[in-house]
This record gives sequence, structure tokens and C-alpha cells, in this order.
Amino acid sequence: SKLKLEVYGPRFTLFNDSITISSNTSTSTTSTHPTLQSIIQNQNNKSKAKDAALESLSSIIHKGIDKGLFSFAYFQQLLCEYVTVAPPSDVRALCPSLVDHSIHLLSTRSGSRVVAECAAYGTPKDRKRIMKSLKGYTLSSLLHCDAYIAILRLCDVTDDTVTVQKSILAELQVRPKKDDMKKKTVGPPDSDGEEEEDNDDSLRSPIIELALSETGSKLLLLLLAKDEESRKKYFDPAELEVLRANPTITENGEEVPTSKKNSKTRRMELLQYMKKILVQLCELHADELLRSRCGSKVMKEIHDTYPSKELTKAIVDACDLD
Repeated sequence: SKLKLEVYGPRFTLFNDSITISSNTSTSTTSTHPTLQSIIQNQNNKSKAKDAALESLSSIIHKGIDKGLFSFAYFQQLLCEYVTVAPPSDVRALCPSLVDHSIHLLSTRSGSRVVAECAAYGTPKDRKRIMKSLKGYTLSSLLHCDAYIAILRLCDVTDDTVTVQKSILAELQVRPKKDDMKKKTVGPPDSDGEEEEDNDDSLRSPIIELALSETGSKLLLLLLAKDEESRKKYFDPAELEVLRANPTITENGEEVPTSKKNSKTRRMELLQYMKKILVQLCELHADELLRSRCGSKVMKEIHDTYPSKELTKAIVDACDLD
């Protein structure tokens, strides 16, 4: 912990006895895992402490960027502490140095939060560079236990929905290549088996794996949820903190939103692009979706958003199978 305090500057290393970190049971002099937020909260002059700590941490972060330490979990943790405490304008200033390495940052929860904050406070150009870095990894990122939140935030705040459709959503509508699937098989190929497998694949929706996934389904629910109250049903407090509405940045003394389009307009444009494949998902896999905790949530929202006789019949037929 003393070594970690050095990251925040000599002020906190030399006078750490004055830092008190309160817990549920008692109050100790120094936290075993100090963070930027915790040491600032326990200073008498929080404003000066914050400025001093941010300045010291920023210096170390820029040295790490020069050395290319983006894949290291410890460095990602320091980045996360900085972007969640620093003013939005400072986060935006740091974005150009980070966004091209987004795919490396998504390996941990802290790194994913960094990418999410870069998407929230970055410029439109920064957001496009994030999407370029993640090209080809959209599905795997959404199925990852931590990386998914960065994809969600990117879709949530990007005004250029056409680029989001082409760079992110279009990847989800393409089935995995047959060659990629063969690499996972063991033993000699069976011609009859291959033919049956091809037929089965043609009848499966490309996004069924996403809909049945705990993390992947969150993207579909993000698009389908009509308002903030609906979001609260599907996202936990930590996710809602990252997906907070209308991030702003100070420009010329005024608070300016980082996204120009209305959030509902962005959501509807992305949802319209996914409409056909979402309805097809429910019609082809009603039984699987109803049996899944995550899938049933997706099914409910799709039915509420795009009700039809065909969709209702698919749900009724799936229930009759039981």
C-alpha cells in the first residue's frame, strides 16, 4: 500500500499517517488498497489534494503510455482511477493516446471502464478510432465478462449511428465462418454430419448466442429499453453508473453535452437497423429464449416493441411443446 501511495505523489507518501480510511467495523490509519478517490476523500483540503494527486498520476500515466503498457492490468487500474476522478476535459485530452489501444484495454474491468469513459467524453473522431480498434472483436467482446460494457457505452453515446451499424451491429448479423468452426472440431470430418450441421446453421439466428448470454443480451436490452425506468430493470447499479445519461464537458465556461443527438433518436436509429433480425430471432428460437433467464427478457422486450401475429404464434407454439 505504501508503494501505491507513491503513485499519488510525495504529499501522500510522507504524510500518510493522516489518511484515515473508514470501514464498517473500525477506522484504520492506512488502507491496504488505497485508491485515488479514497485518499482524496480523507484529506482536509480535498481540492488541493485532488489537484496534486491528479498531477502526479497524470505524469506516471503519460510515462506508461510512452512505454506502451496498455496490456498490463496494474496500468489499466491506474488509468481507470484517473478517468473516473479527473475532470471530463482532462479525460478528453487523454483520449487520443488511448483509443487506438482499446482492444488491449478490454482485457480487464478497469480497462473496459477506461474505454467506456473515452467513448463518453471523447470526440466523434475518438469514437471512430475506438470502433476501428475493436473491428472483428465485437461478438467476443460482448460475450466477455468485462469488455461488454465498453461496447454498450459506445453504442449509447455515438451520434454517428451509421458508423455504429457498419462497424458494430453488422458484425453481429454475420454467422461465424465455417473454417473457424472447423478449427474447434477434433477427428476426421463426416460428410453427412457436415451437411446436417450446415442445415442447422442456416436455421439459427446469428444473434442467438448473444441473446442467451448474460452480458451479450445487455446490448439488445439497451436498444429495446424505452426509458431510464426500463433500463433499471435490466442493468445493475454499477452498469447504470457507466451508462449514465447525457455526459457533458466544460467548454468556454459552459457545460456542453458530448453527444448532439437526442438519446432516444440514436436508440431508435440503431433499433430500426436491428428490427428484422430481432423479430427473426424470436420466431426461430422462441422455445430456447423462453427457457433462458436472459433470453426471456429479450423476448419480452421484442414482443412489446414489435408485436405481430407471427411472433405471438411462435411463443404460443413454444409453450404448447411443454
